Amino acid sequence: MDLFPSFTLLPVWDLKVRRPFAEWDVVALFNWSDNAAAISFDFSEIGLPVADYAIYEFWSQTYQGVHKGRFEMQVPARGVRLLSVHRALPTPQFLSSDRHITQGAVELNQLAWDASCKTLTGRVMAVGGFPLTLRFRTPAGFTFEAAKAEHGAACQAVAESADIVALTLTSTVSQNVPFTLSWK
Repeated sequence: MDLFPSFTLLPVWDLKVRRPFAEWDVVALFNWSDNAAAISFDFSEIGLPVADYAIYEFWSQTYQGVHKGRFEMQVPARGVRLLSVHRALPTPQFLSSDRHITQGAVELNQLAWDASCKTLTGRVMAVGGFPLTLRFRTPAGFTFEAAKAEHGAACQAVAESADIVALTLTSTVSQNVPFTLSWK
């Protein structure tokens, strides 16, 4: 697809992701100009109902926090920011993956929250020899405790902040890797 001339294109693009276990939006903020600019959108403009939304930016790998109604971000000249926009839940939740720009739509195959034992279990397609990092939001009232992976995959979980847990999985072979994260 030929995207030129780019100066006539809209600055906000939205991809709706629907999986059996979750749904989210991947929103691209394009700055077609030669100067850095603040690009914004109303959640209603992309068809989202009034609610709180947790936002994670793919390229800078930064959590943008929880927002309601409108979101604005600085975008460098001729640059793009790629946002994963999830309705903020009162429980720990998946936010993003660094494997693909759809931030989980391709590689995440299963995800389920078990309130009785405060665990989030899932399955993700790992590519042999290449680490994959998934990020999860920890809302107030929860403290991250531990993570584990199965099928021989190496697993490292780091609390990047009070809000975000990064789970890095590495498998020697390409396979679906089951994982579990627990909170207290």
